Amino acid sequence: ETPMGARPQDSTDVESGLDSMDERGGDVYLVERVPLSEGVKKHTLLIFVGDESGIINRVSGVFSRRGFNIESLAVGLNVDKALFTVVVNCTTRAMNNLVKQISKLVKVKYVQDVTSLERLERELLLIKVRASSSSEKNEILQTAEIFRAKVVDLSAGSVILSAAGDPGKTEALQ
Repeated sequence: ETPMGARPQDSTDVESGLDSMDERGGDVYLVERVPLSEGVKKHTLLIFVGDESGIINRVSGVFSRRGFNIESLAVGLNVDKALFTVVVNCTTRAMNNLVKQISKLVKVKYVQDVTSLERLERELLLIKVRASSSSEKNEILQTAEIFRAKVVDLSAGSVILSAAGDPGKTEALQ
């Protein structure tokens, strides 16, 4: 079992059509989207803190001690403050309790659940695709152009693509 429910693929995975890259030092992981349980939804939380050593560990420790899995964590640092954007799947009641617990931490200035507010969500996808022949590479580059993905690296045996956009776009490219 791997992070976020992904599972390593056998080198003969017929369903996905993808091969494991074990012999080349890598693995292929497919993330199977599982619907959320009833009453559970994706919550986005903003945490504004005074920056000091170990603050990321203390904030993320509140989530782990209560059994929450952080789906996404982004931290913006400034000279003496930081803004955490955390995405977690839970019930509204559990989120309210989590907000109260985080608010009690030293150096936390405010915590806000912005789930119901209008906001822009974007995902970044980096994907490495094995391609040995020029026809395979051309096909990958054509697909990348459709999704406006950028080529990060083009080597003899693979292509690395980068795409940013809404979750539907990145899922479709996968």
